[in-house]
Amino acid sequence: MQAWRRLAVVVVLGFACSFELDLQDNSIAPSVAFEFTMSGADEMSGVLMIPVILSRPAEEEISVDYKLLNGNGATPDVDFELRTGTLVFAIGEYRKELPVTIKNDLDESEMVESFDIALSSPINATLDEVRAIHSVRIADHILPRVSVGTAPTMSSEASPSMLTVRLDKPSEGESTVVVGFAGGSPAATGADVTITDGTVVTFANGQMMALVPIGEKDDALDEEDNEIAVFTLRGASPNLVLGATRTLYHSITDNDLPPIVRFNNATANVAENGLGETVTVSLSTASGRQIRVDFIRDGNDTADGGDATVIGSPGTLTFDPGQTSKTIVLTVNNDAIDEDDETVLVNLSNAVNATLGTATHTCNIIDNDIAAVSFLNSTSSVDEDSAGGVNITVRLATPSSKTVTVPFSLNSGTTASEGSDFAIGTASPLVFP
Repeated sequence: MQAWRRLAVVVVLGFACSFELDLQDNSIAPSVAFEFTMSGADEMSGVLMIPVILSRPAEEEISVDYKLLNGNGATPDVDFELRTGTLVFAIGEYRKELPVTIKNDLDESEMVESFDIALSSPINATLDEVRAIHSVRIADHILPRVSVGTAPTMSSEASPSMLTVRLDKPSEGESTVVVGFAGGSPAATGADVTITDGTVVTFANGQMMALVPIGEKDDALDEEDNEIAVFTLRGASPNLVLGATRTLYHSITDNDLPPIVRFNNATANVAENGLGETVTVSLSTASGRQIRVDFIRDGNDTADGGDATVIGSPGTLTFDPGQTSKTIVLTVNNDAIDEDDETVLVNLSNAVNATLGTATHTCNIIDNDIAAVSFLNSTSSVDEDSAGGVNITVRLATPSSKTVTVPFSLNSGTTASEGSDFAIGTASPLVFP
């Protein structure tokens, strides 16, 4: 079953424009429309850029035709220039601007004039009929210009700042402008500021400046030192004209220290016949940046190469933003050799976007083998007049990597007398090197 959602949007630009957009799966073609249904101009406007948008980025090339619908007092080629044409959205694009030239005809007797532009015949998209027509109103006098500052601005995430929007002369009645927000490089996102894309700024009658809270968020994430927020004036009510400086770059300085990357435990004990060990490497706190740290088995540990393996060594652990733990797998070979307990050492190094904490992990492998010793035979016999005597063999059940010492003595129940009846030619203890 296809899931549907409905999004209602209301934008106030000195006039009311509302529309509803059905959000559905991407098997349905996106819709194309004017971003705003009206804009203002005067005879000093020059080229007016009218935005046309898609409901989502194009997944294939999309085109839509535009043409002059009618002129309400405005005369083509006298008051404005607009040719019939086609806008083309490449893959990934969702916003284009349609240029219209407003002409200064030097006729001071003219009143307010207007003309309408219509979209039609979309290819690979559907037409949003509610916003398929855009009206341009040409004032009979010079309108206020709205702009943002030309110089880039900067703030700390711990010190929220303001976006300043200015008019070059007092507002004529209530007027509005729409501020777009996007990330630069490195990008600030909605997680970094409270201002949103499409924020509407309102000027009261006579007002010339408005302050918009950017709302830098003092989070606990270590992020890029200077994330960039890009603010663009996208559209205005008909009693304003967008000025020449309509884009501002704002840098947000991070105030958080990088996290510590470390082994959770400096040591661990594992049985030789167990499942080995999963060694956890963690961050002291989540980070907004990618973190990398190298790991390698220390060649000076006491475990033979065949007794234990650190999977992937030498290697690199990568923590994507938000991740806080990774693991290294250590396997153990359960052999049959009695040996001393062994240690495996794993080291961390070369941390990127983090500082090193506990950088060495020691895994103690507890041997589970016993050097069992026994006589080869429980009894033996020899003739009293035999010249060679008898050899009694003592053996280990399994090989050992250690020196095994086995003391021996005569049983108290022996009936033969040592010295007169027999002599032992080997001194105690027996040593297996």
